[in-house]
Amino acid sequence: MDTLDQAKHLQDRTKAFAVRIIKSFARFPKDEAARIIGRQFLRSGTSLAANYRAACRARSAADFISKISVVAEEADETLFWFELLAEAERVKADLVEPLMNECKEFLKIFSASLATAKRNRLIVKCEPVVQSRKSEYGIFSERSQSTSPSSNNLPRKRCARACDCAGGN
Repeated sequence: MDTLDQAKHLQDRTKAFAVRIIKSFARFPKDEAARIIGRQFLRSGTSLAANYRAACRARSAADFISKISVVAEEADETLFWFELLAEAERVKADLVEPLMNECKEFLKIFSASLATAKRNRLIVKCEPVVQSRKSEYGIFSERSQSTSPSSNNLPRKRCARACDCAGGN
């Protein structure tokens, strides 16, 4: 399964989860506490699917990281509302356990995805940066003053981050 198929599968899975959230909300008790907490549960549980869909349409790595972090937050919030409803005995824990388990899986998936996206972005930012500059004879590459043993002692631009990459300080 390639990345596009995995994303589509996860979109379908989060949408099915949102439908199950809506159906479970309809079966909540009709008292005030269940209604108020249930609405929060409904909002966060359904927005998980909508926000993941938006993350799949991200225009840049930074946009993806921003959107996937919202998805992870919504998964965590939904899990919180599940726990609160069960511990306050507004719903039976055994009835919501399958949904809670799926929500925990989503939290793990999206947290791992966020960590991977951040790590990949850091790697890209820390790779050598070559700047092109026009001269009267055409375009040539210019590298800054620092050198790295891993790049055959060619000068390269210093990494602006305080990391352990070859371009770091």
